[in-house]
Amino acid sequence: MNDIAQTPAADSDPVERFLAADARGRKTLLKEVLEGADLERLRRLAPAMRDPSPRVSMRLCAAIARAGADELFLETVRGVKPARAHQLVRHFERIAGRPPRKGEETEGDD
Repeated sequence: MNDIAQTPAADSDPVERFLAADARGRKTLLKEVLEGADLERLRRLAPAMRDPSPRVSMRLCAAIARAGADELFLETVRGVKPARAHQLVRHFERIAGRPPRKGEETEGDD
């Protein structure tokens, strides 16, 4: 089941290893993958925010919030079940210190 993780390309790329891993493997690789994550890496990891594990989804959400990638967060959370989306948005707000912004950046609070 984890054949992809055994390929040479997957061994060299921690994101590919993470995405190919099973649930337990994702939890183990999470810290390594998020370490020094840039916006491109977060974009590749964003679909994993739908992972059933709160540990994985919330940590990815926090990394996206710290990067200030509001648009990426909003794209990823779209289509998630309402209760889960609410949890993710609240977590994003706590980490970023504000709600995710849609479209253009605005200055100040409403």
